[in-house]
Amino acid sequence: WLTAEYQMGDLLVFSMQQMHASSDNLSTAVRISSDSRYQLASEPQDERWMGDDPPVHGIRAKKGMVC
Repeated sequence: WLTAEYQMGDLLVFSMQQMHASSDNLSTAVRISSDSRYQLASEPQDERWMGDDPPVHGIRAKKGMVC
């Protein structure tokens, strides 16, 4: 794994295919994250994110082999 020293106001952006993780926050500072997604209107919608009860990150969202 790679690590870096981030400062307040830093921004990290990566694609949906980027494997990522974070360690436990052992500081007294609050860690805030946001998940924002963009998709062209001409591309098909991902059914995992649609409807009143989307499966999103749960087992119902699994499609095929993970590894």
